[in-house]
Amino acid sequence: MATGTVKWFSVARKYGFIVPDEGSREVFVHMSALTTAEITHLDEGARVSFDLEETAERRSAVNLVLLAPVPAESAATA
Repeated sequence: MATGTVKWFSVARKYGFIVPDEGSREVFVHMSALTTAEITHLDEGARVSFDLEETAERRSAVNLVLLAPVPAESAATA
């Protein structure tokens, strides 16, 4: 499995991109891969592992595993 960091993901658009750790070009990730992995959303900066599926059209992330979600921002003090 490869590992990487979520560059961005849009629930409204149902896709996003992951930057692989090994430095290759970005990998497309579709909402269906999240649904299969029972992940509800991906935040920018989250760490994931994934299998790479290559077709003539694109390189896609499948079999996603959320390794480290982005820590929740602490509440602002008044």
